[in-house]
Amino acid sequence: MSLELAYKVKGYRFDLSEGKFRYRLDPQEDELLSSWLIRTALFHLTEPSTFVNLYLPRWRNVLWARDVDVWADKDLLETLSLKSGIAYETLYNLTLRSYEGYLAETITPKTRNPFIQFLKNCSRMKVGYGLRFCPECLRSDETPYFRKKWRLSFSTA
Repeated sequence: MSLELAYKVKGYRFDLSEGKFRYRLDPQEDELLSSWLIRTALFHLTEPSTFVNLYLPRWRNVLWARDVDVWADKDLLETLSLKSGIAYETLYNLTLRSYEGYLAETITPKTRNPFIQFLKNCSRMKVGYGLRFCPECLRSDETPYFRKKWRLSFSTA
């Protein structure tokens, strides 16, 4: 079965833009928002970009072109909260902006931030080294996911 079948049946495309996510996937401890979104999309048998296009058409072709872990604004997080049934505060804590006041006075999506590894985007492809990971942690996780602390410049393995 192709991934296309998860949202398209005999040429009819379901309008999922107003509905809630079909399945609720709770975030893991210290998980990045991008990691949670990808896990949620894959749990829905959908590519992450397709999932956003179907459930979040306002952010179509925008969300993955940015560093969503820094960029996620109040409107996106409120929409995700409504669609997922997960509290806004929980989703906000998945972002790197939750480190405001600790790592830096403010964390802004417009420029590089101190102590946060910069994701270099080329279209929707990440071509920098901002998202580092521990292969042993991913291998040993019951549910593999990317941690917020792995985006910090002083986090090393």
